[in-house]
Amino acid sequence: MSTSPDVSHQRAGEPSRPRYVCPYDGEAFDQKSRFERHMASAHPPRAPCAADIEKALAGIEFPKSKRELVEYAAQRVPADSDVMRAIRSLPDGTYRDAAEVAVGFGQARGPGDGAPAEREPPSVRGGHAAATEGVSAAAVAKILGGIDFPKTKSELVDHARHRQESVGWASPRSR
Repeated sequence: MSTSPDVSHQRAGEPSRPRYVCPYDGEAFDQKSRFERHMASAHPPRAPCAADIEKALAGIEFPKSKRELVEYAAQRVPADSDVMRAIRSLPDGTYRDAAEVAVGFGQARGPGDGAPAEREPPSVRGGHAAATEGVSAAAVAKILGGIDFPKTKSELVDHARHRQESVGWASPRSR
């Protein structure tokens, strides 16, 4: 949506019409400075997030270096976009999966005080969540495959116990 002002000429004797109209909420302004202040405070530009970066890198085969991520994304998003700037700001290194890219993005943004965060070494299994031994959404979907809902908690647990061996899944606690 364009944020350019709706500027029109006025004839002598006609009532004054606002020259700047917000394209998002229709609020009208006579002065450009008030219009710009409204746009900056009421409708600030959206900052890129990890999901935007993941979308820009969709289809990429991991592992990839930062340079390879930048080259891949350059074919998919505008060079001057915030998403491209975010990918260029990733810490140097090799990324084994999208989760590690998301962790790198968070580290590039820093802890909030402007200081860069220290980067953890890549995990063998990939991604920060995997390194913490959590159960992934994919593992839950795999173990609950074939179940008809709704089910009670005890029915879900029983189903998971029976499916555990057939899908080759081991609990993080048993590793």
